[in-house]
Amino acid sequence: MGQDADGRWDSWRIGVVGRCGPLPVRTGSDGDPRLLRVSEPPEWWSSGRCDGAPRGLLDFTRDRAAARYWAEAEWDEWHEVARHHPVGLPVSEFEFQDRAAFADQPVMRAYMERRGLDPQRMVWHQFSDPLTVYGYVSGSVATAQS
Repeated sequence: MGQDADGRWDSWRIGVVGRCGPLPVRTGSDGDPRLLRVSEPPEWWSSGRCDGAPRGLLDFTRDRAAARYWAEAEWDEWHEVARHHPVGLPVSEFEFQDRAAFADQPVMRAYMERRGLDPQRMVWHQFSDPLTVYGYVSGSVATAQS
């Protein structure tokens, strides 16, 4: 972004895996020439979104509500699957070469089936492992659901 003597700009990298997208524009600011829209041809742009803008032109309220909705839905989905299966081990317990064994745990097979995930294409790590992300450790879900 070069020099920014008056400090109007910040650098933003906001998104959720699988749902990254343009930043939300504050209502009434859509025509402001300071909005950056460079990731797609102009005719493809949706009103209310941009690649960048001064902070005052952005409105994250809508995105927070949507992010909360998706986070709660994913949490509920994981716990619905997990409560019907034996406790699994997080991916950190497996050697990199043995990640297939991680994916072969009953709870992980059920999770991948429910989400429509191809076990052969999945790359598991601490940020994609639901056992780690949702805090599913020995007995926690089974106890909470009893």
